[in-house]
Amino acid sequence: MAEPATDRVLVAGVTTRPLAQSAARAGYRVTAVDAFGDLDAIAGDDPVGAFRSIRDRFLEATDRQGALQTRITSSAGEMTLDEYIGRMCPDTLIHTWDLARAAGVDDTLDPKAVSAVLAGFAEGDGPVRSPGRYADAVVSDLESEQDRLIAFTGRNPHW
Repeated sequence: MAEPATDRVLVAGVTTRPLAQSAARAGYRVTAVDAFGDLDAIAGDDPVGAFRSIRDRFLEATDRQGALQTRITSSAGEMTLDEYIGRMCPDTLIHTWDLARAAGVDDTLDPKAVSAVLAGFAEGDGPVRSPGRYADAVVSDLESEQDRLIAFTGRNPHW
């Protein structure tokens, strides 16, 4: 059984690593450590500082003509960096809810982002249900879009 992740490592996995991996896939190095390696190394002694540094370098690397159209290879196949970032948005949104719930803070997600992700999932959930992604949807009669999105990803919105 794996050791439980520390809070700083969990946050690095949800925030910093996706940026570092997106940049690395496009050929940009935004961190001194392996973007696909150990989360503890990515988080470092100052996970907030690590996130800010990687975010700033990511924005600098991708803020140029054509950068988002760079072809990359990911576990989902070949696509543009822009398409890859778009595919990562649902994960970031869902894990934002996970972290807020775990921390006991307001877990309200941006309603426009929730609508967009839920609409995308409704178009076809094949990739969403692939191994390592989300569990089967929790079946229940829920009124809010956020609760339906959370349930769609196999989480109980009332946890």
